[in-house]
Amino acid sequence: MKSSIYFFLSIPITFFLIEILIRFLIWCISINFFIWTYGIDSSVNFEIENLKELDFLITHEHVLVDGDEYQQIKETNLPEIWTFGGSTTAGFNCGDNSSSWPNELNRLNLDYNVKNFAKNGSNSDFAYHKLLENINKGYIPDLVIWAGRVNELDVLTRGFKRNKEKLNLPNDLLKGGLNNLTYNLKTIDKTIKNYSVFYVLLDGIIFRLRNKIIQLDTILDDFTTDELKLAALNYKLNTKDAIELAEIYDFKFTILTIIKKEELDNITNSNWDNILDNEIIQLSKSANTNWIDTRQYLYNYKISDDLFCDEVHQTLIGNKQIAKYIYDSIDKIIKK
Repeated sequence: MKSSIYFFLSIPITFFLIEILIRFLIWCISINFFIWTYGIDSSVNFEIENLKELDFLITHEHVLVDGDEYQQIKETNLPEIWTFGGSTTAGFNCGDNSSSWPNELNRLNLDYNVKNFAKNGSNSDFAYHKLLENINKGYIPDLVIWAGRVNELDVLTRGFKRNKEKLNLPNDLLKGGLNNLTYNLKTIDKTIKNYSVFYVLLDGIIFRLRNKIIQLDTILDDFTTDELKLAALNYKLNTKDAIELAEIYDFKFTILTIIKKEELDNITNSNWDNILDNEIIQLSKSANTNWIDTRQYLYNYKISDDLFCDEVHQTLIGNKQIAKYIYDSIDKIIKK
């Protein structure tokens, strides 16, 4: 009997000690005190940026450099363009025939320094936190290019986080066809992630291993129109907050829509694309904000297999085309 009690007591104690050890190690790596307040202060965000390089993103929503007193830090004297997005912006997803459009933009335009903050599998939640992190370090861009699109649906499967309170989500909204046990387990999973750094780290490792073994695709037909509108609203809230930073720190902001293979093949837009486009049209009316829609670009190459290696990722030729289109717009945007 006693041994059973000791065993069950040892589980939370062991978990607590591992949690403290993990936070200490991450604090030693990042020198960021906010790792200790994650789970206590809901404004603190913790994400794995690059597990191989032990690179973590730790930000506080409300800690900002004073817009009137900041000292702009730059690595060069050239105007800086910062790019944010998922794998279609991070690039290098087509084997040997790969590049990224930010990389090709750097090759085209020696008058600007392009820094690519995009991350495979990330959405605008991550993009906002990454932008915020760099501003808090004193780095201010001249132009931000915001390229979220495909991964914005991830909140419907992995859960809303940054804007959960703003969206005022009903508990059963995304229950869908899940049985009660599965739904409750997912709820517990999300709750633990909100409090435990160790659990977030463990979940990140499992997620990456699973993606290497199983290719997971988001199926739009699985979501209702109301759910798609919520995902678009989450994107809108993140983008509005990023635009607000642009207004405070006086840099230009451009929303970028990257064409998909089916659109080049003249296949009709999905319900999701139409919903997201409506939000972007409203956002593009903000001060300091532009919208570059590469679907409007007259491509030199019309054979989609030359431009794409799958439904969304572009080859070297495709990324060069995107970069050329953006290059033709940059001077007008920055000097506007």
